Amino acid sequence: MAMIGSRRVLALSALALLSLLAAIAIWEAALRVFFPNTGVAYGHHYHADASRLWARKPNSWHTETHPDSGASIPVVYNGHGMRQSREFDAEALRNATNVAFFGDSFLENVRIRSAYSFTESLDFFLNLHDGGAFNVLSFGVSGYGPGQQFAWYRQFEHRDDLDYVVYLFSANDIEDFDRHGLFSLDESGNLMANTASRPSFWRSVLSRLHLTFMELENVEKNISDARLAHARPVRNLLEVKQRVMRRQQEGSAFSGDAVDDGIAAF
Repeated sequence: MAMIGSRRVLALSALALLSLLAAIAIWEAALRVFFPNTGVAYGHHYHADASRLWARKPNSWHTETHPDSGASIPVVYNGHGMRQSREFDAEALRNATNVAFFGDSFLENVRIRSAYSFTESLDFFLNLHDGGAFNVLSFGVSGYGPGQQFAWYRQFEHRDDLDYVVYLFSANDIEDFDRHGLFSLDESGNLMANTASRPSFWRSVLSRLHLTFMELENVEKNISDARLAHARPVRNLLEVKQRVMRRQQEGSAFSGDAVDDGIAAF
């Protein structure tokens, strides 16, 4: 009787586990089919990178869905993993004035056609009268923080040919810098590169599921905010982030006042 009871418990446990997995699979499928914009799971269009944790796959393409019209948007990456269909070889960069923009999803803009991104528009207008005299390069990658953007700048083989380098700052970059931990200051106050640690197996799995991706992002954000709020000497970074976000909501995101007001927190 005891053996029969144990088998029944095991059978019920296995049935419960299978039912749970089936429910998760159904919810995941429903999110992907009916709500494709609820979350963009990291990992689908990236590959691991020793310096930047992850990077866009060079010479690749995929499609995204426009959040308003539902239209399919082709997203194309060149040989450097930049969201630009044209290539920038050594000769092209050497014979032109090169303007490079580094940023995150606000720069990459995967849900609009690349022709409408401001970097492509700027490239067009700069070359309107002097064709080929300028190159505007877009180093935007969704999810990147300042550490990854600086690592890409250092990694870019033609960085010495960049005449102007522009960094697009957003309030969430502060927590991204803390969370990724690619750079820090040594005891003398000098910038120090840290060894990039790859995400754990379970983190990689959960980040690929729409069902858990956004919640995972929220948990990591809360952990980062808590660490910034209690750690010295970077505790005031959380105040900087909060002030910048308030100024952005008030409509002065790009006036310079937002950053100046945030820096005043130190």
